[in-house]
This record gives sequence, C-alpha cells and structure tokens, in this order.
Amino acid sequence: MKYGTSLLYISLLLTLCLLISLTAGACTTPLLREGPPRGASAPKPEIVIQTQKICTAIDSQNPTTRDYADQLARLYPKKNFTMQICCIYEHLQDDWQYAGDPRGNDYYASASQSISNGLIGDGDDFAILIAALIKTMDRETRIMLAEIPEGTHAYAELYIGEKGDEEIERGLEWATNRYSSTMNYHTDVDGKMWLNLDWAPGHPGEQFTTATKLWVIYPNGIYMQYRGKQ
Repeated sequence: MKYGTSLLYISLLLTLCLLISLTAGACTTPLLREGPPRGASAPKPEIVIQTQKICTAIDSQNPTTRDYADQLARLYPKKNFTMQICCIYEHLQDDWQYAGDPRGNDYYASASQSISNGLIGDGDDFAILIAALIKTMDRETRIMLAEIPEGTHAYAELYIGEKGDEEIERGLEWATNRYSSTMNYHTDVDGKMWLNLDWAPGHPGEQFTTATKLWVIYPNGIYMQYRGKQ
C-alpha cells in the first residue's frame, strides 16, 4: 500500500513540474510579433513606388507616343542627335502649358496622355514625355529624381556619349553657342555623359536643380542613388 502511494505521489509531482514548465514557457513567449502578419508583404520604400510609376508612364511603345516622335523627328532632321533633341526640347517647351498636380497628390501622366491632352502638365510630366520620345528614337535616356524641400522633382537626361568623342564635342559646342551658356551634364563613374533636360531652367544643359538626395531611374526599372559628378 505504501509502495502504491509513493508511485502516486511521484506521478502527481511529475505532472505538477510539467505544468509549471509549460506555464513558464508560455509567459516568456512574446504575445506580439514584430513585422507584418504572416502572408503580408512589407511596405515598399518610396523610391520603389516612384520608380514603378515613372517607368509605367514612359510608354514609348504606345502608338500615340511613337507617332508623335516620328512627327518631331521629321520636323527636326538633324544629323547630330544632341542637336536634334535640343530642337525637340525647344518645340515641347514652346507648346507646353504648365499645370501642377493637386496638393498632396504626386501624379505622373504618361507620355501618351500628355500628347493627347495637348502638352499640358507639370515638370515631371515634361520629363516623362521627352524621355519617352528619346527612347522611341532608340537612344538612351533616364530620369533624375531630386529630393528637394518641397518634395521631389523629376527631370530627364540624354546620354550623349563619353568625353573626347568628336561627335559629342560638336553637339555640345553647337548647344553652347545656341544658348550662350555652358552645357551642364552629369558624368557617371564609368565616364558616360548625360545632358540635363530639366524643363524648369529654360533650355537644355542649364544648371541642375539643387537636391538633398538624387536618384537615377532608368526606363527598365533599375534605380540607384546618384554617385557621379557634374
């Protein structure tokens, strides 16, 4: 009888230890988990959202965009591509009607929309349009997204080549004489030169917008913080 009672006590003691162990484990397990719920995606960084919007808006394959690019190319048939794009820039700027986005709404009109609407939009829309036209003409372009105190400002750049190329020097000399101004361009770490096509200053190659941070966005969706020089 005493032997059976001892076994009962041991069994109860083991059960009690097990309950204490489980309770302690439950108390040390956090009730809240950091990060999004399982199955939910983390919020996208703002630059990713901006890049997606801008690249979608550069609709160089849209028939409206392609037809307009062909029309301008025939209107300004320059042999030097830098000269041709400068003339197209002037054409767009002369006809451009500025209309800002509603307050607090960062909207990017597609190139085809700006054309269909009669060249109405803000500086970001101008950048998207001229970038789409350049891309339609099978040349390299990109968008620079400048972080400024008021928010962000986008402008396009045209790839003109590498320093020392005779064709590039001829185009830059022509533009310098045409606008009576030094041409401003970014030079990447690999030596590639990109001419400023910002709408706000007034002509290609004007001074760059002062930015606290500058992002490079390529039409294929690649983006990075700019590390080159000007």
